[in-house]
Amino acid sequence: MPPIVVEAFEARAKGARRQDLARLTGLSGNGVVEMLKNKAYTGIAFSGSYVNDNGVGKGALEGKPCKPTHEPLISKELARLARGD
Repeated sequence: MPPIVVEAFEARAKGARRQDLARLTGLSGNGVVEMLKNKAYTGIAFSGSYVNDNGVGKGALEGKPCKPTHEPLISKELARLARGD
């Protein structure tokens, strides 16, 4: 069974409402919004302008070698669909 976060992103990509995701995850409505915006689920580690996109430096790390980050829980495409980008 996939983690709740994965279920929530998949449900949102299929049109689930924020209230439905709040019930599923136990988060508040605002918590759901923040979860959907959180790029860490796609394997991106960040702190301010320092961005490590799974081994590719961006922002303040542009052009600098980075160690690969954690394994993503969801794809960038699923995150995009869930956010409605």
